[in-house]
Amino acid sequence: MVDAIVTGAGGFLGKRLVERLKKAGVDVLAVDRTHGDISEEGIWQELPAAGTLFHLAGRTFVPDSWSQGPSFMAANVLGTQHALNWCKRHKAKLVFASAYVYGVPERLPIQESDPVRPNNPTRCPSILPNNFVSLLPHTSKYRSWYCGFSIYMGLGSARSS
Repeated sequence: MVDAIVTGAGGFLGKRLVERLKKAGVDVLAVDRTHGDISEEGIWQELPAAGTLFHLAGRTFVPDSWSQGPSFMAANVLGTQHALNWCKRHKAKLVFASAYVYGVPERLPIQESDPVRPNNPTRCPSILPNNFVSLLPHTSKYRSWYCGFSIYMGLGSARSS
C-alpha cells in the first residue's frame, strides 16, 4: 500500500503535485500514460491500495477535442468512473480535478449553481465525471474533494493533452 496515487502524473498539474508530495515525505505512486490507458479497467486492477487518489488524468487540448471526441469521452468519462470504482474498492479518499464547464459566464464571479453550458467538446466530457463525483457524499461512505479549474497555465504548461 502507498499513501497516495496521482493519475495524470506526467501532466502540468500532476508533475508538480508528485514533486510536492514527495518533498513532504508522502509515499506516492505517479501514474502517467506509460502505465496504460485510464479508460481501460486493466490499469486500475493493477494499481495498489492507497489512502488517497488524486485523479488528474484526462484529455484537455481543445483543438484535438473537435476531431478526437471519442477518445476524450473514454479518458474523461470512463477514466473517472474507473477511478471512482477503484476508490470504492480500496476505501480511498478521492481528490478530483476537472475542467471549466460553465462556458461564457452570465456574471462574475461564477457560482457552482450557475448553468453549465460547455462551449467546446473538451468541456462536454467533463460534465458527467463532475456529476459522478458530486453524487459520492449521497451514495457512499467515502470522501471526495472536487477542484474545478478554469485554466491551467504557468511555467512548463504545454499544448499536450
